[in-house]
Amino acid sequence: MQPRNKTLYMLSFVFAAACSRTSPDTSSPEPVVEPSPAATAPAHRNTADDEIFGVLDVINDEAIAHGEYMKKWAKTQKVKEFAAMMINDHEFVRERAKKVRDALDLRATSSRLASDIQQDSRQKLDTMGKIEKGDELDKAYIDIQVDVHATWLSALDNKMIPFAQTDELRDELEEVRKIVESHYNLALDMRTNLKTEKK
Repeated sequence: MQPRNKTLYMLSFVFAAACSRTSPDTSSPEPVVEPSPAATAPAHRNTADDEIFGVLDVINDEAIAHGEYMKKWAKTQKVKEFAAMMINDHEFVRERAKKVRDALDLRATSSRLASDIQQDSRQKLDTMGKIEKGDELDKAYIDIQVDVHATWLSALDNKMIPFAQTDELRDELEEVRKIVESHYNLALDMRTNLKTEKK
């Protein structure tokens, strides 16, 4: 009988140990950050963040396209420098946004907002192409930059930042907004200066 009792004792000990491993943990849990739905979205499904990245790509591409045109055709050195700054700044933003997007395993997808911004920007670039090179083109370019930057700021404030689903994208958009606002304010100053110089 003694060996049998010893066996039963050992089995009950093993069973108790197993139960202790599977019983709920009553200690204080570690904080868990739930992943955003956008950050874990499957590749075949678009998310709000995918579309926002698409808009961001369009803004950068169009800013660079306008800058490239005026870097070649601007008359005044100040306008050439502004165009060069637009190219450099938006190439930097484009690369940084791509790193954030890749880290989140997201894509840049099309949307109505992206299409509208692209269409408006390309119409303005076509308009610049029809203006005689010189003072009038310089003035038109700066006027257009005031206009498009106001549009981009509105898009960032009302249609992009409030709807970003990941903190990483929201932080990136806030940084982009600072750059776009600085370009907008500089374009406003340049427009005033060009009008004064023309008089």
